[in-house]
Amino acid sequence: MRTRFMCAVLACVTSAILLLASCAQGESTTAPTTTSQATATGGPTAVVTTFTASGPTYGGTVTFSTVSDPMGFDETYTIHFMAPTLNLTNESLLTGDWAKGPAGTGETDWSIFGNIIDYDHKTGAIAESYQIVEPGHITFKIRQGVHWGLDSNSAASRLVNGREVDADDVVWTLQRYVTEPTSYVKQSAPDMCKTVKITAPDKWTVDIVCPRDQFIWVLSYIPDWSVIIPPEVTAKYGDMRDWKSSVGTGPFFLTDFVSGSSVAFKHNPNYWGADPVGPKDNRLPYVDAVKVLIITDSSTLLSALRTGKMDMVGALGYDDAIAMKKEMPQLVDRSFAPESGQMMYMRTDKPDLPFKDIRVRQAMMMATDFDGINNDMFGGTAVKNTYPLTPVAGYLPAYLPLEEAPSAVQELYKYNPDRAKELLKDAGFPAGFTATIVCTNLAATTDYLSIIKEQWAKVGITLNIDQREMGVLNTIYRNRTHEQMIYAVDGSVGTYVRMLNYDGPSQQNSSYVNDKRVQDVRAQIYEYLYTGKQAEMNALHKELMKYVLEQAWVIPSVLAKPTTFWWPWLKGYHGEQSPGNNNMWLWAKYVWIDTDLKKSMGH
Repeated sequence: MRTRFMCAVLACVTSAILLLASCAQGESTTAPTTTSQATATGGPTAVVTTFTASGPTYGGTVTFSTVSDPMGFDETYTIHFMAPTLNLTNESLLTGDWAKGPAGTGETDWSIFGNIIDYDHKTGAIAESYQIVEPGHITFKIRQGVHWGLDSNSAASRLVNGREVDADDVVWTLQRYVTEPTSYVKQSAPDMCKTVKITAPDKWTVDIVCPRDQFIWVLSYIPDWSVIIPPEVTAKYGDMRDWKSSVGTGPFFLTDFVSGSSVAFKHNPNYWGADPVGPKDNRLPYVDAVKVLIITDSSTLLSALRTGKMDMVGALGYDDAIAMKKEMPQLVDRSFAPESGQMMYMRTDKPDLPFKDIRVRQAMMMATDFDGINNDMFGGTAVKNTYPLTPVAGYLPAYLPLEEAPSAVQELYKYNPDRAKELLKDAGFPAGFTATIVCTNLAATTDYLSIIKEQWAKVGITLNIDQREMGVLNTIYRNRTHEQMIYAVDGSVGTYVRMLNYDGPSQQNSSYVNDKRVQDVRAQIYEYLYTGKQAEMNALHKELMKYVLEQAWVIPSVLAKPTTFWWPWLKGYHGEQSPGNNNMWLWAKYVWIDTDLKKSMGH
């Protein structure tokens, strides 16, 4: 039961990301010395780095795994994070700044997948720079000298013939995302898509204008979410849903895909990008190939790591991580705060349900033994305060540690069934009440909720667990049609600026929160974002958390810290999972294999 329980509370961005999350990379044994300076308009970061003699080398294959096939190869038909091959074959206007991570200044650790609003940690990709002219108006200068990759073995690639990318390509692509009904951008931000104007005033400039109140959606879904594709391919084939139609500007070519088996890439020999922290002018990528194994069985996964068939494995749970550390001490490992997790949402909008009363919600918190779960299941190493922001590097300025919270908030996280009974009595429920929660029928989920059911019974709350098949539950979650409570994933930390977890009609707000104080603060946070006042934005968010946590709009879960393992021959790794906004797999362009060390270790 312990193993199943651990799986239930393991961190994730969404259920889809859990299916597609790659193994994270490891930590270099020789750290570089780095200095950096960003341009005033948010352009690329100039980095000067001194490496030791064991610096980057070229060649070899990096191998890791995923637990599911990519769900698509065309972002117009498949949500960004469900099409991870695009992160290696195509590029967006901006990307996560590798030099701001562990390989450079360490301002963030790139340990999470969702990084939507954090412009201090972004840098140029297809765009060499950007400028927010005013709220509702942003321009991008397209990098000259970037060419579509030319893979002689690909008919689609030969069609584009390695020509240079320009502003017209960007405008055409973005127009596709904001007009096609199947596009996630179109579905998620329909008002923005109706009103945004995307033009190319010259060959190297893209101009985007929208109403001020829709600008947050431009910043969320255009700069480093939407990958750029060549018009010629869709003109001939209709779309790029067939993996063989893959053409991009990225560091790798997609060369093979076998469902249920593997995804293969080879390096793009004419890739434009250089290592931002390596020796001057080192061209990327370092490895000749990338191989992603599709492994659904955990024992097979761990065996592949033990035998050196994989270079790394990411996001292992508590029990597996403890065992691996004992069994394979030669591996390098690193644990991270989870970015997201399963939450118990409740309908606060229905006056006939007890959850409308804050005293009831606070009683449910106090009836939950967070410390007991943490100590019994994770040796006290898990994250307790998990909603709505976790202590992830790069987001700490916006995060409210529990020890800094007001005493009224701290009391909610302490197991106190007697006080819970008092609150229920004050709220008009002296004998408690009965509640129903819908959830998946996975054993891990029911194990966890059974623990909560037992704890709540001690204060008179009877919890009925309504198990549903995963697809059915996802439909209920997506449409927010649960009658009382639902156990589902919250939005990742990267959504904190938009406050999706406790405002608006998105599925993350499955407690139906509609709070004027939150809305007023969100409006001010948007203004700080639009004017580049990141520090002020984070400080205001942190202050708001004192109020949000006291409201107890959800019952959070105890989340284990996932652990990444890798072999020492994998260089340039520090445990990164996604340098930027849901850019899983993209770290592969920065790393290299120490083949001599690998041979000396018997592989």
